[in-house]
Amino acid sequence: MALNLREARAELRDKTKRKIEIETAWKWASRAVAAYERFVAEKTTAARKLKWLVQATDYEHEAKEHSAEAGIAPAVSRALKAQKKRLRIPFDD
Repeated sequence: MALNLREARAELRDKTKRKIEIETAWKWASRAVAAYERFVAEKTTAARKLKWLVQATDYEHEAKEHSAEAGIAPAVSRALKAQKKRLRIPFDD
């Protein structure tokens, strides 16, 4: 992995800060749900299961931070809550 200045320059030229924050929020929210899915599916060890839970909550917090910055926190929170309900995740922060 390395810096990709060409992509960053194009993004800054073509998108508003809000648009970047919106895309980033949804990307982190998607990662959170995918990690919660891995948490639910993990059957090997408690440590591996816990690893996915920690990652999922970390990703969820990133999603919430970026969604607040973009002014879309309610929509992202609703989507995350619905997915956690679907997965029967027994807690919501």
